[in-house]
Amino acid sequence: DSEAPTSGKSAANSTNNCKRLMGERKAAERRQANQPNDADPDSHLSLGFVDEDDCTLWFCRKYYVEIEGASEEYVRIRDGLIKQGLEYVEWRMRFSDQYPFLPPRVWLHYPHLQGTNVWTNGGICAQVISEHTGGGWSPAMNINTLMISITNTTEGYKGVNVKQAAHKPHTEKGAMSDWGRIEQAHSGGWGDVKATK
Repeated sequence: DSEAPTSGKSAANSTNNCKRLMGERKAAERRQANQPNDADPDSHLSLGFVDEDDCTLWFCRKYYVEIEGASEEYVRIRDGLIKQGLEYVEWRMRFSDQYPFLPPRVWLHYPHLQGTNVWTNGGICAQVISEHTGGGWSPAMNINTLMISITNTTEGYKGVNVKQAAHKPHTEKGAMSDWGRIEQAHSGGWGDVKATK
């Protein structure tokens, strides 16, 4: 649970943050309107609030529909989902009151993926969401472009596949422990890796 802002400045930041996020939600709803699975027909992403009372926690569902000429990795993920009776991979995002000047924390929710940039507890190793100098985040980015980047990057790993064994969804708490280790691993920049999963 998040605590109430403790200062006027924090309150203002939170208010501005929610205005920006509400605007992004409305944009997502326009892209997703009257579409199968409420997903953008171009990116196959469905974006929205996990809880209507919390503008800072979002889901992103990437639907793996049949696409002619799709990559081997895409097809492998799609086949793995079908084996589990699923249609999409769900990601989660937590936004701070510093958004869009800082990126959201992003993690894989369910199902688990293997052979990619997802760490043990669902944290994502991706330069675009790093808070270190030299990271790829820009305040000009938005949630849609961010998640297109992350899902495309994840699909680009040659060994990516969907874990078939029984497992629970990744949690925010677990993913944040990964995030701390990921940031530490790249504290010297993204060309200087100090640790692994």
